[in-house]
Amino acid sequence: MLPGGAEGQAEGGGAPKNIKAQMIKGIIKKKMAEKQAEAQLQMRKLDFNRTKKLFNDKAVSESEYELSETNFNTARAELEAAEFSVESAEAALEEAQENLEKTSIYAPMSGTISALNVELGERVVGTELMSGTEILRIADLSMMEVEVE
Repeated sequence: MLPGGAEGQAEGGGAPKNIKAQMIKGIIKKKMAEKQAEAQLQMRKLDFNRTKKLFNDKAVSESEYELSETNFNTARAELEAAEFSVESAEAALEEAQENLEKTSIYAPMSGTISALNVELGERVVGTELMSGTEILRIADLSMMEVEVE
């Protein structure tokens, strides 16, 4: 029973769970990229330390040393970007969960559902700036007039 006495299904559908699953998959992918960036940084750090020692011993050129240092700094920046990406995705998931918990649909009157325009799991629009999607129509059948020929 919907608020106001209208009949219908008022439970959450598959879409929020599906979107949440997609967001979680995205977070997992970003965490995997973060692990790869950590490994890349570790490899570049070892390479840079080796090149630095060889440069101090005058065994490699300055351009090789600078290239190794640049690769190391780039790997460090890529790791920071990957960490931020994971944090951002987790924050987006948390915000979406909070928004879902705050979402409620109430019937303005009691009656019978006469038209169902949106099926379970479909997305709807409803913001302060836009008019919302018509989800269903409720009719008061006790006040109905019928013309018969």
